[in-house]
Amino acid sequence: MGVLLTAVFFLSGASALIFEALWFRQAGLAFGNSIWASSLVLSGFMAGLALGNALAARAGARLANPVRAYAIAEAAIALTGVGLVYLFPVLGAALIRAAADSLDRDGDYAPVADQGAAAGPSRPASP
Repeated sequence: MGVLLTAVFFLSGASALIFEALWFRQAGLAFGNSIWASSLVLSGFMAGLALGNALAARAGARLANPVRAYAIAEAAIALTGVGLVYLFPVLGAALIRAAADSLDRDGDYAPVADQGAAAGPSRPASP
């Protein structure tokens, strides 16, 4: 049982890394390869780790079968992960439509352009 459980944990970690790489790619396609797309994926992973740790610490000792609870959690994470792969392109298109109102005609973000000289130039000076 120990070898099987170790293999399951290993495969769980490997699948998490595969999902993370896939989500980085999908977020880059949906939001552009930027710090914002990377931050979204990384913060999602860190939040998931923190939430899972908090739930396991709170309810772990009271579980009659912790391996079964782990399997159920892994199945829920897998379904969510696959769903996010299909959701990222839709989410990116929706965010572009929502952000269109905050862009001015030059393509600069209007709130940054409205701050004036205190914020510095919003684009390189043209000759």
